[in-house]
Amino acid sequence: MVIQAVMTIFKSQGLKCVPYLKHFMPLFMNVMKVVGESMPGLRELMFQQLCILVSIIKHYTRDFLDEFFGVSHKISYHLIALTVK
Repeated sequence: MVIQAVMTIFKSQGLKCVPYLKHFMPLFMNVMKVVGESMPGLRELMFQQLCILVSIIKHYTRDFLDEFFGVSHKISYHLIALTVK
């Protein structure tokens, strides 16, 4: 999977990857939104990759917190709606 390859690169580069986050994060968040609605197994993998990314970029996550929480809220709302039905 492409996301795992990118995470491997980010792991090896550490904080050197921070300048590329502005290009990567919108794509990553878009994939999370799309996956969140239809593929639960892939959604879990994406959240695991997000955890890895946060552990790599540390405090640089603050620039993307609104997106992180927006996607998490949307996915959790969708899951709650599915459970209530």
